[in-house]
Amino acid sequence: QKATKCLTCDRTFSNKYTLRRHLLTCQKIEREEKCSDEYYFDIIQEKDRQLKRQRDEYEKRINELNQQVQNLQDKIENIAIQATKRPTTINNQQKINLVQNLKPITEQHLREQVENFGMEHFKNGIQGLAKYAIDYPLKDRVICTDDSRYQFKWRDGDNDDSVVCDRKMITLVKKLFMALRDKNSQLADVAVKEMRERYFQLTSQVENNEEDIDLQHAKLIEIAEQITKYNSFRENVNRLAEGEEIDIYKKFIDIVCSHVSSNSKILVNE
Repeated sequence: QKATKCLTCDRTFSNKYTLRRHLLTCQKIEREEKCSDEYYFDIIQEKDRQLKRQRDEYEKRINELNQQVQNLQDKIENIAIQATKRPTTINNQQKINLVQNLKPITEQHLREQVENFGMEHFKNGIQGLAKYAIDYPLKDRVICTDDSRYQFKWRDGDNDDSVVCDRKMITLVKKLFMALRDKNSQLADVAVKEMRERYFQLTSQVENNEEDIDLQHAKLIEIAEQITKYNSFRENVNRLAEGEEIDIYKKFIDIVCSHVSSNSKILVNE
């Protein structure tokens, strides 16, 4: 009788198995000394068996899911490999076509385009220089085939239209600014003269106390700084014409590269 009776709620059962199941759900179980160790041991064993079955099921499911993930990863990798193989061939051929379709650059062409370089380009500094180069002398005539290494290509019209691989555009930049520096210097003279006239006009106003003195002094300083900026820009263009890789050099090729990159042209064509 003891073996089939719950010592907590006094219910009796036909066998030990039903008793063990009852002990798992008995709402009145109290951990008292009258409950023998045997019954607790049975409860623990049953729990262990349940946990083992659950663990085995989870491990089986995890293995199945891991295999599915591995299969998907293999498929994705194969798709990626095939995708990278095809465009590489296509892109290389497209780059070749883009280079072959470039119009040639000659020193005469660079000199003729100088007339398009205006005061607005000059006053906008390096941004203005880059815009002039992209819109006029270099338009449809240069391409950057490797953005990370600044690998430019253009066709030399003074040398049988041969393709020039010009890293960092060193050769072309020198040619471009050699043609441009006289016009740039002329514009610098005009801009500086204009600022000096404004400077003298404001100086006269200061002497006559026609305006607030502090405000006039601030304007005078601003004009002086602008004159310095124009003269410095004139000097930088002259240094670029001599082939010096000064600070604004990298900024210039960065802007040009972003507009003549073969990658962007291929995407546009696609």
